[in-house]
Amino acid sequence: MQVLLAQVKQAKDDDEKLELYDRTLELEPNQAESMRGRQTIWKGRGDDAWQGDDFEMALHAYQQADMPDLVAKVEAKIRAVRLEQSLHELQTILDKRRYQQALELAKKLHAEYPEESESLPDLTLLERKTTLDSMYQQSLGALQTNDMDKAQDLLVKVISLGPTYMEATRYLHLAVTGVDVVESLQIESKKLQKAKEAIQVVYKERIAVLEESLQTEQIEQKKTEEALNTDIDNLQLQLANVQEKFEQELQRQVETKGKLLEEVEKRRLTEYEIDSLKLQLENESEKSEIELNSFRTIMWRSIRLGVTAGFVVTAVLFSVLAFALREPSETIISVITEIVSMTVIFGGIVGLVFGIIMGIIDYIINWKNRK
Repeated sequence: MQVLLAQVKQAKDDDEKLELYDRTLELEPNQAESMRGRQTIWKGRGDDAWQGDDFEMALHAYQQADMPDLVAKVEAKIRAVRLEQSLHELQTILDKRRYQQALELAKKLHAEYPEESESLPDLTLLERKTTLDSMYQQSLGALQTNDMDKAQDLLVKVISLGPTYMEATRYLHLAVTGVDVVESLQIESKKLQKAKEAIQVVYKERIAVLEESLQTEQIEQKKTEEALNTDIDNLQLQLANVQEKFEQELQRQVETKGKLLEEVEKRRLTEYEIDSLKLQLENESEKSEIELNSFRTIMWRSIRLGVTAGFVVTAVLFSVLAFALREPSETIISVITEIVSMTVIFGGIVGLVFGIIMGIIDYIINWKNRK
């Protein structure tokens, strides 16, 4: 026993472990370690199968693991899946209008899943649809055998049970009047289709003409656009030339205006300088006039003083000389007369020279003081 359990620890995979656990349990059915190991392996396999939606494998694994709760859970899931598959199959059969087969399957499902009766198809409704389909198929068979009375009876029953069932009204009209409305409609439809095709041909021809006309117009429009683009390019080129000439002329006028402004500024400056020179000349003239008037005043005053001083000095000098050189025989009157005559003759000249010299000296002194 211990040898088998030791071999379990050395086993390479779960299959080998399970084989050793089974051999151990054959020798000792209640060996706890083997039972736990075996249950763990089978539960793990069951869980993996459950996660992979392999419910049959999960059921087998949980059964081997002897876990009734999980077995019940998987059996319920398998039962639900089988029910879902059966319902899908039932719906497929109904879509194919095989009502008798659908009814048999529905009865089987009601028997197997009584607890799901509310979610299963209504057997009464299915029986009614089966009856309707049976009578409907019989009526079609009667029409094919040209048994119009039987067909009418069956179709009236079908319509009374299901007024909109399949094409019952169509075939009842056929059984009563001998005219198939659908076929007539199909004939009319074919006529309409032919008329539609004829109209479509006419439309296609008109469309072709319109397309050709449109293409012609597009070609003409393209030519017009090309000519317009050429004119636009030429106008843009002319505009560029005119703009260039305008800019050149504007630049020339600006330069000319600039030169004129420079000339005007120069002229203004020249006029300003002339006015300044005129003002300066006027100031100089006024100064010269003042200087001249001052010179005249000084000279006239100096001459008057000089002449007066000249007469006085000359009279004194000649009086001294006359009395010093007087002859004894000369009288005082003759001496005075001589003094007077000499004073008159030389006093004016000496006074004038003396006044001029004094005036010049006085003017120079005054000029230096003004500076």
